[in-house]
Amino acid sequence: MNAAAALLLLTLAQDAPLFEDKFAGKLLDGWTWVREDVAGWKVDGDALKLKCLPGTIWYKKNDARNILLRRLPVVATEAAPLAIEVTVDSAPETNAEQCGLFLYYDDGNYVKLVRECNKGKPGLVLAREQKGIPESLPPKEELKGPVRLKLVWTGAKVVGSYKAAADWVALGDYELPPSAAELRIGLAAHGAAVDADRWATFTAFRIAKAEK
Repeated sequence: MNAAAALLLLTLAQDAPLFEDKFAGKLLDGWTWVREDVAGWKVDGDALKLKCLPGTIWYKKNDARNILLRRLPVVATEAAPLAIEVTVDSAPETNAEQCGLFLYYDDGNYVKLVRECNKGKPGLVLAREQKGIPESLPPKEELKGPVRLKLVWTGAKVVGSYKAAADWVALGDYELPPSAAELRIGLAAHGAAVDADRWATFTAFRIAKAEK
């Protein structure tokens, strides 16, 4: 094997995901639901679609349905961070209606990166809840259409960014809330009005080693 071929194989190995779900007709094994509503989700056309149902896990009210979780393949550290990515497409209309990516211990302890309606406009928000007390960074206004979300877990810290065009845009970072529970990755869509019929689309979910 020549040097160029060896380098190519090494690059491919480094880029290979630890886990990916392309939602090709079904969910892969290992996903679990929190408060599943079977009428509010489907896998269709290489995409996971979640209906934006009423409910939330923000502050004291924890009634959001169809939070989809899975265990992480390894524990991330500062020396060996993990990148979790998914592409979402949605058109939120109600204030706090959202869909996105969660690093989730439980309903009161998590970090999330979501597309959310804020004062009538869609935007990207990085937020955290610790022991039921929420906080969020200022939203980044963003046009409708598909957007790639990424959370990089580096041990104690989580960094959020998104990509709607060619380049990643950093939103900021949060410390993970301390918890004895198992940290899992989550996908969710909630916060819509009772009579809404809007669905969020998730494609190309991926967990991989992150660049340091």
